[in-house]
Amino acid sequence: MNHDNFEYNNQFVISYELLELFKWLLDNEQEGVKKLVDKALRNGLNNQLNTHYRKNPSQEELQSDIIDFFMLLETILYEGINEDEIRKITQRNLLPAIDQIDSKVYDNSTLAATIARATMTAENHPERDAKDILCRELLKRWKPKKLSTN
Repeated sequence: MNHDNFEYNNQFVISYELLELFKWLLDNEQEGVKKLVDKALRNGLNNQLNTHYRKNPSQEELQSDIIDFFMLLETILYEGINEDEIRKITQRNLLPAIDQIDSKVYDNSTLAATIARATMTAENHPERDAKDILCRELLKRWKPKKLSTN
């Protein structure tokens, strides 16, 4: 969003993606939004609101604050979309290796934790081979059973 455009035509546009985010939050995360607002109020928002209302901000200040809020929210949304795409690509790279793991050697919770850790490591180090990362994580968690000799 461009502040200059807003000043010339007194209008701004909210992206489709932001509208969908708002709709999704209202449909799926009302309790989470409520908790976020409650936390903000407990951590100083209430005082800030009281000070802000006494200050009586200008229309331009209010409009600028709204634009800044939407720009920040849109930035966070697009960063999340990009991170999700990276996570999907990483998981796709791990799928062939995951299919080759013997499920008798690892229980489901250990396997899930290992895959999660390998995915996170691969996201943070895209230059490294995802399969190699997964294998290293599996080895860290491997607890071979002792063979009984009779």
